[in-house]
Amino acid sequence: MIVENTTILSGKEAQNMMIRSSKTIDLYKIILIILIIGCGIYLLISGIIAQDTGYTSLGGFFIAVALVYILSIVISNKKLPKKIYDKNTEICDLGIKYIYKFKEQSVMLKGETVNKSFKVEYKYDEIKKILEYEDGYELKLSTDQILFVKKDGFSSPRMIEYFVKNLTLNKKKIKSKIKK
Repeated sequence: MIVENTTILSGKEAQNMMIRSSKTIDLYKIILIILIIGCGIYLLISGIIAQDTGYTSLGGFFIAVALVYILSIVISNKKLPKKIYDKNTEICDLGIKYIYKFKEQSVMLKGETVNKSFKVEYKYDEIKKILEYEDGYELKLSTDQILFVKKDGFSSPRMIEYFVKNLTLNKKKIKSKIKK
């Protein structure tokens, strides 16, 4: 069954979704930092034990590189909201309208702003994670994008049931983030 949903995001909501989808990449950065620091500590300790200044220096260098990398991530995250606003001024000011068609095997998305319109189709295989909130669902895609589907965008509660059924048929589990 085809389920339709119209989700309208205000400028602030759209900007927050773009910021959240951009920050998901940080997990990979954190893993890299842990590896660099781990190697640095190992080399530093090995150098101290063996009284080898080469290993000690190399270990210190690795740790310094990791600290500089951490600093660059912090600075990048501080600048992210402004950078997103500058690249998406129209959406951040006026918002965006998403028209979803949830089919049995795919999701058709049509996005509309004041000046632009686009269409994209996603297979359910591209959805990594689905989170349910009080007001809607967050679909995290394998491309590090996030789609937000508001519950009030469905025409009836029965459409929400069909939406969930389509996800279940495609072996997608919904993780509830509703505070009880």
